[in-house]
Amino acid sequence: PDMAPRHYRTEGQRRRRRPGQTGAGHYDDDGFESPTSDGNGGAVNAQLVDQQQRHVRHPPIPVPGSNSPFSEETEELFISCLNHVRAQERIPTDLGVSPIEWVDGLYGNIEVINFGRGGRQEELVLPFNIWWRRAV
Repeated sequence: PDMAPRHYRTEGQRRRRRPGQTGAGHYDDDGFESPTSDGNGGAVNAQLVDQQQRHVRHPPIPVPGSNSPFSEETEELFISCLNHVRAQERIPTDLGVSPIEWVDGLYGNIEVINFGRGGRQEELVLPFNIWWRRAV
C-alpha cells in the first residue's frame, strides 16, 4: 500500500512506457482485478499500513538507477521486433507450453517444484486458463 513507495524507493518521476505496458510484468488487458477495487481501498490500505509499520525498523535502502542500458533507438527496434513476433502468435518449444509437448495432448495443471538439498517438493497448481496465456 502506501508504505511501498517510501520503503522501496518507487516514488518520483514515472518512467515512459509503451501502450499497454504497466511495468509490472503484465499488460493492462490482463483481466486481473485488485482486491481493493471495490471502493474500500482507502480503509484497507490504512489498516495494512498500521499492521505492517511495526515490522519496518530501518531507513529506506537506496537501489540502483532504473536507466535503460539501451539507446532509445535500440529499445524501439526491440519493441518493434517483439510486437512482430507476438503478432505471429508463435508458441515456443522446449518449455512445456506447446501442445505438441504435452503428455497425451493435455496441459499439465500441476508443476512439482524441488526445494533445497533435502529433496522437499511442493506441487503448484497451474490452471490452464490463467498460466498458459501468460507463458506464451
